[in-house]
Amino acid sequence: MLEFEFFRNALLGGMLIAFTCGILGVPLILRRMSFFGEGIAHIAFGAVAVAMFLNLDPVLFASLFAVMSVLLIKYLKKRYIYAETSLAILFVTGVAIGILFISVNKGFNTDTMAFIVGNLLALKKNDLIFAFLAFVISIVFMMKYHRELLLMSISEELAKFHKINTEKVDIFYLLIVALVTVFVLKATGLLLVSAFFILPATIALLVSNGYKKAILLAGITGCASLLLGTYASYFLNLPVGSVIVLILVLIFLIVSILKRH
Repeated sequence: MLEFEFFRNALLGGMLIAFTCGILGVPLILRRMSFFGEGIAHIAFGAVAVAMFLNLDPVLFASLFAVMSVLLIKYLKKRYIYAETSLAILFVTGVAIGILFISVNKGFNTDTMAFIVGNLLALKKNDLIFAFLAFVISIVFMMKYHRELLLMSISEELAKFHKINTEKVDIFYLLIVALVTVFVLKATGLLLVSAFFILPATIALLVSNGYKKAILLAGITGCASLLLGTYASYFLNLPVGSVIVLILVLIFLIVSILKRH
C-alpha cells in the first residue's frame, strides 16, 4: 500500500495532525474546555459554507472567522459571560449559518462535504505543508509554555502569582487551537478533528503520572490510532474517520476499565 502516493500522504499528514491535536488537547481537558475544538470546527463549518456561496477561499475565510470568534469569546468573558456559554452560542450560530447557506446554494457540493466528513486519503502536498506548519508551531508553543498552561489549569490566580501573563498565553493558545482546527478540517472533517483533540488527551491523562508525559503520550496515542484506523479502513473498505474514532473510543474504554481495577 505504501507504493501509492495517496496512502503515504494520508499516513504522513494524518500522523502530523493526530500528534498536533493530541498535544494541544491535554491543556483543553485540564482546563475543562474539551468542547472548544468541536465548537471552533462547527463555527468554521458556517464560515466555509459562506465562503463557498461567495466563491472565496474557504480556509482563509474560516481562519479569519475562527480568529474573530476567539477574540469575541475573550471579550465576552470580560463581560462576565463564561467562555463555554459564548462558545455554545457561536457553535449554534455557525451551524445555523452553515445550513442556511448550504440551502441557498442548492445543497451540498463535493468541497463542502469534504469539510464536514473529511478525507485523509485525498491529502495533497499543500495539505501536508499546512499540517507540518501546524505541527511545528504547536510543538514550539507547547515547549515554551507548557508550564504556564499547567499553572493556569490549576488556578489562574496561582499563575498570576508566578508572574505569568495569563491573558497573553491564553489568547495565543486558543488562537493556535482554532487555526489548527481550521487548517486540518478538510482532511479530518468535523467528527475526527474533535476526537483527536479530546480522546488521545483523555486516554493519556488516565494512564500517565506526569503532565509532560501526558502531553507526549497524547500525541503518540493519536498517531497510533491513525495508523491502526487507516490500515483497518483500507482492508475493510470502511470510512477512515469513523474507524479511527471508534478505535480511540475502544482504547478509552479499555483504559478506563483497567484503571478501575
